[in-house]
Amino acid sequence: MTKARIASAILNISTVLFSANALSAQSAQPPAENATLELPEAPSAIVAQTSTSLSDPAANTPAPKKMASVHRVRINNNEIAPQLTTGQTVTLAFENSVSPFAVAGWLTAAGWSHLVDSAPNYGTDSGAFGQRLGAAAIRGISENIFSNAVMAPILHEDFRYYRMGRHSGHTFVQRSWYAATRVLITKKTDGGSSINYSLLTGNLEAVSLTPLYYPERNRTVGTVFDAYAGSLGGAALGFLVNEFFPDALALSRLRKPE
Repeated sequence: MTKARIASAILNISTVLFSANALSAQSAQPPAENATLELPEAPSAIVAQTSTSLSDPAANTPAPKKMASVHRVRINNNEIAPQLTTGQTVTLAFENSVSPFAVAGWLTAAGWSHLVDSAPNYGTDSGAFGQRLGAAAIRGISENIFSNAVMAPILHEDFRYYRMGRHSGHTFVQRSWYAATRVLITKKTDGGSSINYSLLTGNLEAVSLTPLYYPERNRTVGTVFDAYAGSLGGAALGFLVNEFFPDALALSRLRKPE
């Protein structure tokens, strides 16, 4: 065998071996297309799904808060309180002075005074209850006007009540304490907190007028300060009602939860 034939034979054998190795490598690895179909839980697929959900703004965005009406004295925790002008503040104060909520307060005060025969001492007959109701209305309206229509704008205080609400994560005791202490603490018109000077001074100004329409026996300094303590207690009770009354309506299915 000549050297030329030996070299040609070696070349042919190398070519065959190289071709065989290439075919075996191709048969050992499935096509990329089949791999995708057989691996639906592949990390790339999961990452793609996760990134899609994270990019969905509705997935993690809380429900937007709605703007409360300028005629609302109670602001829920899912609402934005509108900025009130001085005129709107005065208007809201007068509206609140004769609202059904205010009338309920007059009836409660007159009823309790009539039941225990306390000041103003008009007696215990049916006519006396009417006199007590009239006195409670005058005092309630004057307290609202002095505190909310006069002092609040002067002192730049926001007399509206901001509810915690039952979905706030706070306990009943925490919500009760918060409501009762609004007699002493309120919001400023710029959003900060302040001592509730408008309520404290306005109610004192209002009860100072009681000697003008109370019976003669109740026209004393002691009666005035007793009335003042009662007015602050009534304000605290009113804040408690504002905090929990919407919950009572929702639980009784008379109104949707606020």
